[in-house]
Amino acid sequence: MPPKVTPDTIEAQKRVVKALEYRAMGLTYQQIADKPWPTGPGGTLYNGDRHNCRRAIVAAYEETIREPADEVRQLEIQRLDMILVGLSSKGLFKGNVPVVKAGILAMNRRAKLLGLDAPTEINQRGGGSVQLVVDPAALREGMDVAAFEIEETED
Repeated sequence: MPPKVTPDTIEAQKRVVKALEYRAMGLTYQQIADKPWPTGPGGTLYNGDRHNCRRAIVAAYEETIREPADEVRQLEIQRLDMILVGLSSKGLFKGNVPVVKAGILAMNRRAKLLGLDAPTEINQRGGGSVQLVVDPAALREGMDVAAFEIEETED
C-alpha cells in the first residue's frame, strides 16, 4: 500500500527529487547531504548525513527501475499466455509433439518470470550436493546476489 500523501511526504519527495538532480550533476552524497534546504533537517537536505542521503537516492533509483521492469514482466506474461492459446489450437493438448515442446518452453519461461520454480538441487561427483537457493521475491526487488547454502555429507 502506498504511503499516505501528507505535507511531510510531499516535502520528503521534493528533497529526494532535488537530491537526484544534484547527484546527476555529479555531486557526492556528502555534498548533497550538506546542501541548504530551508525546511530540511538542520536547514540542509539531509542534515549532513551522507548515509541517509545515499539511502534515499538509491531507493529512488530502485523504485524508478522496478516499476518499468514490473510492467515489462506483465507484458511478457501476457505474450506467453497468447502463445499458449495459439498453441492449444495447434494440438498442444492432443499430443502434437513439436507443439507440446514449444508449449513446454513457453510454460517454463512463464514460470521463471513469475518465480514459480522451486530451488534446484545439483548433485556433484565429489559426494554431497549443492542447493542453489534463489528467493524469487529478491530477484523482483533487483537483488543481483544469490545465496548459496552448502551442506556437506559424508558417503
